[in-house]
Amino acid sequence: MSIKERLIKFLEIKKISKSEFGRRIGVSSAFITSMRKSMQPDKLQRIASEFPELNTSWLLTGEGEMLKSAEPATPSTDNPTIEVPADAWAIIRQQAASLEKKDREIEKRDERIDRLLALLEEKSTPQHPKGQDNLPHMANPNRQ
Repeated sequence: MSIKERLIKFLEIKKISKSEFGRRIGVSSAFITSMRKSMQPDKLQRIASEFPELNTSWLLTGEGEMLKSAEPATPSTDNPTIEVPADAWAIIRQQAASLEKKDREIEKRDERIDRLLALLEEKSTPQHPKGQDNLPHMANPNRQ
């Protein structure tokens, strides 16, 4: 079962719609639909803060129980610290490194695209010999 499937299962048990979930953690209603194989650390932190009863280790790995025992059903403002198991942090760090690598690859591709666009623009601009402009020459209307 994937992170996405486990999150959907949690929402079904809690009877929370995807749009309500998105509103509560500050993401679009399409967040769950667009999920792939991983989750960004800031999103996990928001989920853990808003749903402290959810076992984040279970969400990330599928190991353990879905719900923590003896946790309040509402977010606590007394203790803003969120405890995440070490194995979950290892997964988060690995996913963050993977995302950073992908960001660098995208930046390189963007630079390549910019260079190619500049070359195309340069090639599509007509080249004229020195001393000639690139406007069409019209007959002098004052000439007879």
